[in-house]
Amino acid sequence: MTPAPTALRTVPTSAPPDTTTRPHAGLLFFAAVMGICLREPLLLRSPRFWAEEATVYFEHARDVGVAALATPHLGYYSLFSNLAGFLASLPRPEAGPWVTTLLALGIQLIPVALVLAGRIAFLRTPGRQALALAALILASPSEEVWLNTINSQFHLALASVLLLLESEGEPSRSGLWARRALLVLAGMTGPVTCFLLPLFLWRAWRTRQREAWIQAGLLTACVGAHLAIWGAAFLREGLEAASAGRARPSLDVISTSLVTRALFEPVLGLPLAHRLASAVVRGRALPWRAVLLAGGCAVLLLGWSWAMQYRQRFQVRLLAVSGPLLAALCMVGSLGSGDKSQLVLPTGGYGRYFYVPAVLVLLLVISALAPDENNRFSRMRRALALPLLILAFASHTSGLVERRGQHADWPRWRDEVAAWRQDPTYRPRIWPPDWRVALE
Repeated sequence: MTPAPTALRTVPTSAPPDTTTRPHAGLLFFAAVMGICLREPLLLRSPRFWAEEATVYFEHARDVGVAALATPHLGYYSLFSNLAGFLASLPRPEAGPWVTTLLALGIQLIPVALVLAGRIAFLRTPGRQALALAALILASPSEEVWLNTINSQFHLALASVLLLLESEGEPSRSGLWARRALLVLAGMTGPVTCFLLPLFLWRAWRTRQREAWIQAGLLTACVGAHLAIWGAAFLREGLEAASAGRARPSLDVISTSLVTRALFEPVLGLPLAHRLASAVVRGRALPWRAVLLAGGCAVLLLGWSWAMQYRQRFQVRLLAVSGPLLAALCMVGSLGSGDKSQLVLPTGGYGRYFYVPAVLVLLLVISALAPDENNRFSRMRRALALPLLILAFASHTSGLVERRGQHADWPRWRDEVAAWRQDPTYRPRIWPPDWRVALE
């Protein structure tokens, strides 16, 4: 018999993207949706407004209508918050929180989809993807950013970091445009994603890829738009008014918070992290010992991850840098007056600044599970990373169980609107309970 002509044989020029996780993606996505909803079922049984979500964006949209889409608030412009407030103002007041809660749920599912897309090198297997989804759902602190649109900018920033880490395979043309649109939405929804611009530029310079330069250019345009908006406020109101309400924490608070909130809390959980943070705050000598100890742990953690094979090491470096960068810049640019020393304590509030860094720390530990050479150091790295993840997830799960039901006596929006309909001068209560919104 004549052998088949070799001209018909094709050899791929590059390795195709891994597709082994595809059969599991639907199941994992469904599990993630259920996990997000079960974190606080009350939010979907009886949706609520959260803080400025109602007092700023919802109220303003009811006053000015579609013009609300172009209005900066709180010292910056937030496209998604404006859109959510406008859409929530269209139906009857009773339905407003349903709109914002479902929109916020959609945003929180974007990082889930990016994890399951299979384009992040150390998240190619179903097991590591499941661990990453657990990090998204369980990581503390997250109560402040859960299912509300005013803090969706932090979930969009997390999605932007995941875009930054993608390196496997090539998305379809529609996938490319979806990622570009996501980056623009994230960049124009508050300043948090804009803080990642140096890392997007670094990736573009390092990889020399066309799409990396396009994404860096889009984020640069978003930064320019925010600067123009702030500049217009400066020309209109003056520097003092444009920066009103900003109380920047000290360097000591920032450095200590990076240890207590961005390292202790995500790895050790809230109770133990609070004890260590309180010890750091009480003493003068102890803080530096704690910082050195935590710094040593961080160096070891990075060492485990950077020992991965060379082609993945750059993505892990981006992951390692993005968390501290976001936490530090969010603290420096934090809005509102008050005692910023509370940033140091896990129970001191300001959890929105540390949710994304907490997730990224857990992802960094998960990256240490990715196999490379089968040597002693690689096996030891994986053996140390797995117990650390078990400790972290057990601590976060225990904390969530303990806090379950803590909002049972908080205001119910439907009851508040009913009281307003009986008395039009009544200002309905929202979450947190000491906040109220005007419905005139």
